[in-house]
Amino acid sequence: MLTKYFDIRIIIFYLYLTVPDAGEIDLPCYGEGGGHVMLKPQAQRVVTKHMFTDFSKCQFLVLDDLNITDIENGAFSSMPELKTIFIWNNNIKHLRPGMFDGVSQKVDFLYLDNNGIVNVEIGTFRNLKNLQTLDLSHNPDLNDLSPDTFIGLGKVHRLDMVYSNIKVTPGLFQHMPELQALGLSGNPYKFTPRMWEGNTKIQDLHLSNSGITQLTRPMWDGLENSMSVLSVSENSIITIKSHTFDGVNALMYLNLANCGLQRIESLAFEGARDLNHIRLEGNPLFSLDSNMFGQNIINRFDWKAYRLNFDPEFVHCDGLCWMKPWIKDQVIVTNLDEHPTKCDNINKTAMQYLEDDCN
Repeated sequence: MLTKYFDIRIIIFYLYLTVPDAGEIDLPCYGEGGGHVMLKPQAQRVVTKHMFTDFSKCQFLVLDDLNITDIENGAFSSMPELKTIFIWNNNIKHLRPGMFDGVSQKVDFLYLDNNGIVNVEIGTFRNLKNLQTLDLSHNPDLNDLSPDTFIGLGKVHRLDMVYSNIKVTPGLFQHMPELQALGLSGNPYKFTPRMWEGNTKIQDLHLSNSGITQLTRPMWDGLENSMSVLSVSENSIITIKSHTFDGVNALMYLNLANCGLQRIESLAFEGARDLNHIRLEGNPLFSLDSNMFGQNIINRFDWKAYRLNFDPEFVHCDGLCWMKPWIKDQVIVTNLDEHPTKCDNINKTAMQYLEDDCN
């Protein structure tokens, strides 16, 4: 799921910077007649407008590992065809207003990951009116952001902020009403009421490895009718309590892998009426309540299309014996998404373990 939304670079034509033996850096730019420039190695580099005099037709600009510490105001203004800007693996501590002044209104992708960013001033993105994807991931010193940080980004659909130590506060994404995919994995997440106010279109929410110890129904307030993908893997969640997902009508895919999960209570998923894929692998499940989906959800589902992912070595206790006929008759269980297999057709996996323990 993540690659679909946040690994856009793998489907965009990627340009590598080459460092010849002579020490000069050949900086190319993709686009018909896109041009290139030779740069001398520098311990610290400021991006300036004169660097791009031959880039008038440039569409994809890659500034990777160039020891960039700052960007001159209007530096990108000479590239009217520019669509995507990659600025990776540099040392830009501060993002400020003016850095993206004069940028082409065709720019819809901006990648600023792995830059050691410490703060983003209000107004930095004010001129990126048509931006759709913003990547601020892997900036571990980026902590407190103002609710007005993202002014000007009213068309952004995808925001990646994984592993940036972001403190998510209510209203942080209020200037992104079109936000659909949000990556917050690896950040210290603490639920606060009204967290998602103004972001009623979020479909994909990624909160893996975020220090979450309990899932509660209010955590999804405002996302009930939009959130179809939720990943909370790699957290420390012992129990999924009853009614945790009541009214979360759009949820289809739930990733609970590697959470140390031991128990799922009755009616835990009853309200998630469209849920059809749960990942449970890597959890020492001691108890799955036989009514965890509730009658309402069971009556609505085509169970032949339903999938549970789990590791068979964990399926070995009396609390799971009810699953034996349920799995055999109705559910496709798979350990690898690429090769779903029905339990009565597989050897020594989930069904066999249930046969051994439940007879």
